[in-house]
Amino acid sequence: MLEKKIKAYENDKTSISCFSLIKELPKMKKNNFEWLKEKKLFLAKIGLIEIRGFREFDGELKTVTVSKEANQYYASLLFDDGEEFKKPKHNGKKVGIDVGVALFATLSNGKTFKPLKLDKVIKKMKKAQKSLSSLGTLF
Repeated sequence: MLEKKIKAYENDKTSISCFSLIKELPKMKKNNFEWLKEKKLFLAKIGLIEIRGFREFDGELKTVTVSKEANQYYASLLFDDGEEFKKPKHNGKKVGIDVGVALFATLSNGKTFKPLKLDKVIKKMKKAQKSLSSLGTLF
């Protein structure tokens, strides 16, 4: 039915009411999930899942997004704690930022930021990457 209305609009250039289109859109099913205080999550069609590496939150669980990355599953949980979001206070001043090579950043008010020294971290990361790449040939 929705395709017919769209084709009629393309052919005849007749107007379509947005309310009639909304009626034709498929209804999204509400996912059933429940947060249990014992570090467990219940997902419909999957069952009870134990959560690892999780900190406690107060409030109502609003959404759960499950994603798969590198053959591992991750769940992103969104809680509503009921508190009003506080906007940061603005003092009315504007600051310009200049990003450079010798100095990481210089603000228009004269404040400067030195670049981070990451030489040791980069060397460790290169070494770890070499060992991981050699392991990849074994599998």
